[in-house]
Amino acid sequence: MAHLFQSFYLHSHLPSDLMRVIITPILKKKGLDGTKSTFYRPVALATASSKVLEHIILGFCEKELQTGPWQFGYKKSHGTELAVFSVKK
Repeated sequence: MAHLFQSFYLHSHLPSDLMRVIITPILKKKGLDGTKSTFYRPVALATASSKVLEHIILGFCEKELQTGPWQFGYKKSHGTELAVFSVKK
Protein backbone atom coordinates (compact mmCIF):
# COMPACT_ATOMS: atom_id res chain seq x y z
CA MET A 1 0.00 0.00 0.00
CA ALA A 2 2.92 2.35 0.76
CA HIS A 3 4.35 1.81 -2.73
CA LEU A 4 0.94 2.50 -4.26
CA PHE A 5 0.54 5.77 -2.36
CA GLN A 6 4.09 6.80 -3.18
CA SER A 7 3.33 6.21 -6.85
CA PHE A 8 0.20 8.40 -6.59
CA TYR A 9 2.33 11.17 -5.10
CA LEU A 10 5.22 10.89 -7.55
CA HIS A 11 2.97 10.81 -10.61
CA SER A 12 0.51 13.43 -9.32
CA HIS A 13 -2.42 11.18 -10.15
CA LEU A 14 -5.24 9.87 -7.97
CA PRO A 15 -7.93 7.47 -9.13
CA SER A 16 -11.40 9.05 -9.04
CA ASP A 17 -12.68 6.32 -6.69
CA LEU A 18 -10.11 7.33 -4.10
CA MET A 19 -11.29 10.95 -4.16
CA ARG A 20 -14.99 10.09 -3.85
CA VAL A 21 -16.74 11.34 -0.69
CA ILE A 22 -20.23 11.21 0.71
CA ILE A 23 -21.63 14.62 1.67
CA THR A 24 -23.99 14.48 4.62
CA PRO A 25 -25.79 17.38 6.32
CA ILE A 26 -25.23 17.89 10.06
CA LEU A 27 -27.18 20.33 12.25
CA LYS A 28 -24.97 23.26 13.30
CA LYS A 29 -26.26 23.22 16.89
CA LYS A 30 -28.52 20.95 18.91
CA GLY A 31 -32.02 22.30 19.29
CA LEU A 32 -32.17 24.11 15.94
CA ASP A 33 -35.16 23.69 13.64
CA GLY A 34 -34.32 20.66 11.50
CA THR A 35 -36.69 21.74 8.75
CA LYS A 36 -34.56 24.75 7.68
CA SER A 37 -31.62 24.05 5.39
CA THR A 38 -29.70 27.11 6.64
CA PHE A 39 -29.19 25.39 10.01
CA TYR A 40 -27.16 22.57 8.43
CA ARG A 41 -23.53 22.37 7.43
CA PRO A 42 -22.17 19.87 4.91
CA VAL A 43 -19.66 17.29 6.10
CA ALA A 44 -17.65 15.19 3.65
CA LEU A 45 -17.13 11.57 4.69
CA ALA A 46 -14.00 10.24 2.99
CA THR A 47 -12.71 6.68 2.76
CA ALA A 48 -10.12 5.43 5.24
CA SER A 49 -7.57 4.93 2.47
CA SER A 50 -7.94 8.54 1.29
CA LYS A 51 -7.39 9.75 4.86
CA VAL A 52 -4.19 7.70 5.08
CA LEU A 53 -3.03 9.14 1.74
CA GLU A 54 -3.83 12.67 2.93
CA HIS A 55 -1.73 12.09 6.06
CA ILE A 56 1.20 10.87 3.95
CA ILE A 57 1.00 13.87 1.60
CA LEU A 58 0.85 16.22 4.58
CA GLY A 59 4.03 14.60 5.89
CA PHE A 60 5.78 15.37 2.59
CA CYS A 61 4.56 18.96 2.43
CA GLU A 62 4.44 20.00 6.09
CA LYS A 63 7.80 21.83 6.03
CA GLU A 64 6.66 24.06 3.14
CA LEU A 65 3.24 24.91 4.58
CA GLN A 66 3.13 28.28 6.30
CA THR A 67 0.25 30.07 8.00
CA GLY A 68 -0.15 33.59 9.28
CA PRO A 69 0.26 34.52 12.95
CA TRP A 70 -3.51 35.03 13.32
CA GLN A 71 -4.50 31.57 12.09
CA PHE A 72 -5.55 29.34 14.98
CA GLY A 73 -7.69 26.60 13.42
CA TYR A 74 -6.19 23.44 11.94
CA LYS A 75 -2.79 24.23 13.40
CA LYS A 76 -0.69 22.14 15.79
CA SER A 77 -0.55 23.43 19.39
CA HIS A 78 -3.20 26.07 18.70
CA GLY A 79 -6.73 26.14 19.98
CA THR A 80 -9.60 28.44 20.79
CA GLU A 81 -7.96 29.59 24.03
CA LEU A 82 -5.23 31.38 22.06
CA ALA A 83 -7.77 32.99 19.72
CA VAL A 84 -9.95 34.19 22.62
CA PHE A 85 -6.90 35.58 24.41
CA SER A 86 -5.92 37.50 21.25
CA VAL A 87 -9.41 38.99 20.91
CA LYS A 88 -9.50 40.05 24.58
CA LYS A 89 -6.04 41.55 24.37
